[in-house]
Amino acid sequence: MVAQEERINDVYVVRELSATEASDIVKVGSWPDDFKQYETLLRLGQEAGHCARFIDPRCNTLVRTVSDLVAHRPAIEDREIAELLNVAPDDAAWLRQAVHEGT
Repeated sequence: MVAQEERINDVYVVRELSATEASDIVKVGSWPDDFKQYETLLRLGQEAGHCARFIDPRCNTLVRTVSDLVAHRPAIEDREIAELLNVAPDDAAWLRQAVHEGT
């Protein structure tokens, strides 16, 4: 199973499926949950040593990414956003506010 995270770190994540998982996909369309959350892909990229840094930490790409993170997990903290996106805490707070204001 392969997932690609291309907004921030541009990484591919690969996981070998078990025979049971492969059978579940083919027979009932049931996929493992491993890569269903974008946040997971960001964390896996970081754990593999990838940590891109944007020249403009308040750019639209990061605003859209924070929007997706907050939509999936509304209680995500600014410090977590800062860690996931490799930005300063004040930039993470700004990005969240921009999402809240619809900017």
